Amino acid sequence: MKKCFSLPFLLLLCGAVAAQDYQPLLLDSFYRYAEQPTFGGTVITEDYRGFDYDSNNRLIEARHPESRFRYAYAPDTVFLSSEQKQEDGSWAPFSRRTEVYDDELLVSQRTEFFNNGNYVNGSLRSFFYAPPDLDTLSLLQHWQEGEWINFYKRETTFDDNGYPLEVAEYYVDENGLYDYNRGRLFQHNENGQITQQINIISTITGDHYTARLNWSYDSEGKLDTLRRCHYEGGNDNCVNQGMDIFEYYGQDSITEYRYYWTSNAWLHYGKELTYPGPGIYSARPDSVIFYDYLLADDLYRQRIREYFQYQELPEGGVYFRGEEYTFNLQTADWELAELTEEWYNAPVPVVAEEQHEPAARPFSFFPNPCRPGQQLSIKNLPPKSSKPELLIFDMQGRLYARRPLYNDAFFRAPGQKGVYNILIRSEGRILGTFRQVVQ
Repeated sequence: MKKCFSLPFLLLLCGAVAAQDYQPLLLDSFYRYAEQPTFGGTVITEDYRGFDYDSNNRLIEARHPESRFRYAYAPDTVFLSSEQKQEDGSWAPFSRRTEVYDDELLVSQRTEFFNNGNYVNGSLRSFFYAPPDLDTLSLLQHWQEGEWINFYKRETTFDDNGYPLEVAEYYVDENGLYDYNRGRLFQHNENGQITQQINIISTITGDHYTARLNWSYDSEGKLDTLRRCHYEGGNDNCVNQGMDIFEYYGQDSITEYRYYWTSNAWLHYGKELTYPGPGIYSARPDSVIFYDYLLADDLYRQRIREYFQYQELPEGGVYFRGEEYTFNLQTADWELAELTEEWYNAPVPVVAEEQHEPAARPFSFFPNPCRPGQQLSIKNLPPKSSKPELLIFDMQGRLYARRPLYNDAFFRAPGQKGVYNILIRSEGRILGTFRQVVQ
């Protein structure tokens, strides 16, 4: 059995101010454990971190057994330095990063690496915006022979409502000119929900469509179908590949039926079902279960289980636990595949004039209170690339629904009256919670 630690990767955690019912959270520590079967056995990966903040809720240190990150702040600027642990137990500088902000928007990010007793330039990222805060252009340059050399460019165009229409990515060719490499085209409906995405790649024969995704919604704005196809023989021939169909049994049970295309027909191969609690197949309070569908036997077989636990701690803190199990057909037993434990603290009150660092823009949710099943809106959503999702718990800490946010800013309120805690997760951590009243 092999054992390894994951390489450290940390995103800056910025303080945020509360907005109405939204409560931002500061990650205090986490532990993650995963088992990955391989031909040579099982690889176990463990990762645990601890975080410290100053009196202004600013992250000042993140600790890992083999590395540590330290933050310092100036008006509109964040400094990050990293160190790695040596074999003799000492700490050695590895890199440092300087981020510059303008009106809370990141405009430049310079990375330097420690080499032979000095820091030397490594890369420079620059970001440009159009009103209101639309990320239209980003550049990446590398330091070579005493000057910054262009390497990569990303351009994004938006429609009049601020929804993205196209993302184009370029790399510099041997002549130092930007050469189109790949891109994506988008369409949205009148509610701002994404309805189509086309992926493009550039080759020596020209620009070609490679894949297309189509989202459709029901009359209430809930996701109904997600289709995937890939292009063959030109931009006019997109061959079906996969399809997910969603059914909602009230708010407390969502079934996602999955299909793939074969022999000119859709073949059903599995489904994912989100239960509330108490558990239906176990004593655990919450469960999300994925089933394989065995066509020959016309039955479903459980393959993956996920459990989530949410607990409020004293003074506004939160404990979050996630477990994933896979079913071993040989032993006919459930085996732990992944475990996550996270502890959070509530930010301390900060005097407004003491805040100089860039702050994350708070989420807002409305209306609150709302009616059962009413459509709710979210502002300042995390980007789709960070895979944001909502976890809705009742006041007994039982999972009520799990809701990935497919690049839209709407979700359906629970269908039963009550008070609910809703967690916003992005990139594997909780950003904050808010309490929703349904009456």
